[in-house]
Amino acid sequence: MSAEVELLREAARLMRERANGATRGRWEADAEIVSMVGEVGNVCEAFGLADKWPNAQHIASWDPAVATLIAAWLTNVAARAPYAGRETPEISHAITIARKYMRLCTCTVDPDGARNTDGCVTCDLPPGGFLVDEVGQ
Repeated sequence: MSAEVELLREAARLMRERANGATRGRWEADAEIVSMVGEVGNVCEAFGLADKWPNAQHIASWDPAVATLIAAWLTNVAARAPYAGRETPEISHAITIARKYMRLCTCTVDPDGARNTDGCVTCDLPPGGFLVDEVGQ
């Protein structure tokens, strides 16, 4: 599990580094000009892209404070994982999130919709388990 622990630490480090380098403040998306406003003004802005509004909302919801909290959770899981004795649902989900964040997922979907999973790294969350339990509460 040492490789997975290193993956969690590296994803947390990169997430924290990017968050610390980003504009501080709560980001807000503005529907009229698709912008994200931070503590010191516009974080980014694009005009005439109303069809991109869902993207702006999503990006604005991933402000530096959110990324820092997820990085802290990944660091915490990495610290506890060696003592767990096995891969718990929480550890499994953290590894999946770290792989997604680090762009290490290599499974593809063919044009006909079939999944190509031969020898690839999957980033699917297993059914049930930690995240589903948390969301369901």
